[in-house]
Amino acid sequence: MRNTILFFLLLIITACSSGIDYISDKNKVNITIDGDYSDWQGVLKPVDKEGLVAGFIKQDEKIFLCFVISDRNKINKLLRFGGTVYLKNDEFESFGIKYPIIDYLRDFKPEREFVKNEQNAEREKNFDNIDDKIIEKFKEFTIVNKDDYPLNTFLIEASTNYKIKMKYKDYKLVYELEINTKGLNLSDDIGKLKELKIGIQSNTFEMPRENRRPPNFDEEEGDDRDFGNRMPKQGGGKMRGERFEDMQKPFEFWFNVKFM
Repeated sequence: MRNTILFFLLLIITACSSGIDYISDKNKVNITIDGDYSDWQGVLKPVDKEGLVAGFIKQDEKIFLCFVISDRNKINKLLRFGGTVYLKNDEFESFGIKYPIIDYLRDFKPEREFVKNEQNAEREKNFDNIDDKIIEKFKEFTIVNKDDYPLNTFLIEASTNYKIKMKYKDYKLVYELEINTKGLNLSDDIGKLKELKIGIQSNTFEMPRENRRPPNFDEEEGDDRDFGNRMPKQGGGKMRGERFEDMQKPFEFWFNVKFM
């Protein structure tokens, strides 16, 4: 019995680590990179119990990607720590599009941008405006190699091989990406490209040495300045540390995409 259980556990682990199979067979869809996922109806497919749906299309020399995230924890991780979309196959080395880019969590002031604003939004039932204001701050994206080393950084509005749009609507975060592969040397003949591994993950944040204590998600603005001279709220420090530790754990999904 014990060997049988171990066998099935091994199967589950292997299946999870190998990625999620995705068949892309709807290549005549007209896609506009505008943050509206209605173009993707019939193309998006759910990841079971993860609050995430994904869709992939290849048209001539262009590859289109769309992720729609409804899980609030994953949304917060992307908006607080940033994210990276990776592409790879047997013909070229893995490369990634890092967006959003968050350089310093303390500069982002999450206790003000998220906790206080979400409390206001909960009263107003208007999360869309709150998160759109946050997304508007993301003006750049970076191309990284397989080792996450930055190769080039571009403005979102610049004319490049990449079009990116992120939008928060109806309690969902929409992430659309168009890649014009012309000139990127991804394949000898991109028209014959049939298989591609695509991954999406939230980034992690390394605390600056001068401030190793986790950012305060629970206290009011200004409380951190005199933290050492008073007692914290009961259980607040533990809760803050646990919440920050949980937020630091990145999510990661890989898709084995086959273009028909």
